[in-house]
Amino acid sequence: MIEDIKAHLEHQPFIPFSIQMNDGRSIDVPHRDHVSVMRFVVVVEDDAGTVRVLPARNVSGITFAANGGQR
Repeated sequence: MIEDIKAHLEHQPFIPFSIQMNDGRSIDVPHRDHVSVMRFVVVVEDDAGTVRVLPARNVSGITFAANGGQR
């Protein structure tokens, strides 16, 4: 799943997405500057400055808005 996130971050133009967690949470990634992907964790910062450290083993997938990520 980490490789899928890395590949999506390289996509041009960037399309906002959400990271789905095993526990049902959904973490929005509005821009590539809000996320850092490492070997065993994904770090996401929201617009308010809240940082979430997501263990890679708990990431179950990524989803996109029905409108292609347009906000």
